Amino acid sequence: MLTRSEARAAVHAALEARSRLDPIGPQDIPIFAIEMSRILDFPGADDPIADIEAWAGTWLDARVVRRSFPRRARGHDCATGVRHRPEADPRE
Repeated sequence: MLTRSEARAAVHAALEARSRLDPIGPQDIPIFAIEMSRILDFPGADDPIADIEAWAGTWLDARVVRRSFPRRARGHDCATGVRHRPEADPRE
């Protein structure tokens, strides 16, 4: 039996592995949740499918945000689109 945090980590790992083969969209989450509920056994799961759907939705939202806002490029704030002047070199 897994703890809830271990089950969540297993769901995220399965989503990561599956997304490498085929992109996962919101329409795929209910089927994925049913499949994972058959595999995972974790305590306190009155409705394991709802828990797995929530975790998968959080994972999917995080991936969308990462794609929309990649790491900040030097001198450019990706979130606001503002270019910042590079800081002066203190050695000069």
